[in-house]
Amino acid sequence: MDSLKALAYELIPLRAEDCARLGRWLVVEQVSLLRLGANLLLVAVRLLKALLKRYWLHLALFFGGLRAADQYGLGQLWLVLAGFAGIFLNLRDGNRAPGELSAYHILNEGYRRIAGDLDPAQIDRQLRHGR
Repeated sequence: MDSLKALAYELIPLRAEDCARLGRWLVVEQVSLLRLGANLLLVAVRLLKALLKRYWLHLALFFGGLRAADQYGLGQLWLVLAGFAGIFLNLRDGNRAPGELSAYHILNEGYRRIAGDLDPAQIDRQLRHGR
């Protein structure tokens, strides 16, 4: 009996109102996707403008060095060394503001953890006792 209902359902012709509803849905989804794409493009342009305004000298040195290194076949080495330099130049000097917590709780006074830290003891308590 269920197979006959399923077969009958599959044989129901597509109604005009179903097509209209599907068309409206597609238009709404397409418009929302276009808006999302436009907003993402706008954010990317603003970010690029801000980066270029602030770091244009760094970018010029990076790409100039890359071009010079590539002429001698050292472009890949330049990319690796520039990546390491970027990492090390952006590390903090170790001086934190008073009351600022480190991501590593063993470096904090009293071993205080930051909010949202994954604590194995807390997970164990939650699993065993439901707290």
